[in-house]
Amino acid sequence: MPGEEKAARDDLRRWQSIARRRLKAGEDPGAYEFESAYIPADIHRQIKAMLDGATSEQEVAAAFAVDPFCGNGNEAKATADYVAWAWADSYP
Repeated sequence: MPGEEKAARDDLRRWQSIARRRLKAGEDPGAYEFESAYIPADIHRQIKAMLDGATSEQEVAAAFAVDPFCGNGNEAKATADYVAWAWADSYP
């Protein structure tokens, strides 16, 4: 499971990078069909829905402020860590 978790987090980082590039290029970040064998389907749908029509760096970052591997008793810390990770590259 740890290998799959790392792979999912890596995919989320790649997807966020693509979404940010599309936003900067004036394109809809949600129009890109990102495929991942590791991101859980419900999380994928949630992110996709939040990216559809996103018009700011904050909206893109918020779409990725989700932790698909929460539920280990450290939900508050995991969520805070994920929000920090999602916003880490949002500002120059």
